[in-house]
Amino acid sequence: MERNYPEKDVKVAARLIEKLSAAQIALANTQSEYDEASEEYESHRTTTDVRGSYIDVLKEIASELGEEVDDHDAAQVEALAEKVAKLSESLAGKTAEVERLFALAEKLKASSPDLYEYASGQISSPASSKKTKKENDSANSTEKTEPAQASTRVFEAPPIDKDPSKLRNVFELAALKQNPQLRRRGKVEPTIVCDAYNMIQLIGRYKAASMSGIDYARNLMISDLDFLSGEIQLPITVVFDTDFQPGTEIDNRVSLLSVSSRTSPDKAASDRQILRFIEEAQLERKPVLLVTNNVPLSREAATLGAINLTLQEVFTEA
Repeated sequence: MERNYPEKDVKVAARLIEKLSAAQIALANTQSEYDEASEEYESHRTTTDVRGSYIDVLKEIASELGEEVDDHDAAQVEALAEKVAKLSESLAGKTAEVERLFALAEKLKASSPDLYEYASGQISSPASSKKTKKENDSANSTEKTEPAQASTRVFEAPPIDKDPSKLRNVFELAALKQNPQLRRRGKVEPTIVCDAYNMIQLIGRYKAASMSGIDYARNLMISDLDFLSGEIQLPITVVFDTDFQPGTEIDNRVSLLSVSSRTSPDKAASDRQILRFIEEAQLERKPVLLVTNNVPLSREAATLGAINLTLQEVFTEA
């Protein structure tokens, strides 16, 4: 196929794809660092909490026996908490950058698939042209093509698997089916409300899916919850923090709420929408169960009469 794209057009498109690829790598690295730091912090914090109940007595015993025990390393726990907080802030910023760049790339891909494909294949050219002849002679041909291949692959989101045998492993189905809060009260059935932002941030399945774009992660979540709705025979409402139109088919009783006209993350607006939904349900005397690990939100919801279901009570990976 003949390529008649102006050189500057191709350069701009290729630069965007390069930048997105680099942003996604940076996000993955920060996510890994955050997970590691969080795990280390939780381990130290838990140990400190457990030892707090007996450390003074243990020191007294150790003194009697001529032994020694280590004191709490409060400074280390504090340092780890600070590190986790900084990484969390960095993670939020890098996630927003990836989402912004991905949206631009998707627009380019939709408006001109051929230009997108051609630009993806040209990514290694600008870098190669800046190398010296000696560098070009010594460079491995596989290494030259890897950036273009990686950038092309990054936009190919995997298909959403709706295999029931696999989806059963996503949820704590046995416990949910036995949960008395999920049972009908005569003709009145409870509604489950899901804090989508919190779920994407904390559940590994959706965090990983967001690397293929936030819309893909959201559609995967909707597909999963659609399966859950059919299994427990209850309605589920999913609340998103930005405007979102689903691209996956819904077979059961899953409905969506999103903060209209918003294109950038707005968790506070999402929380307000969740609370409004609970208020309206309570006026109709409909029981509501809120799925979130967001403590402030769950506390406010409780004052309105909602029951909190933690992510651990719903998802096996939480």
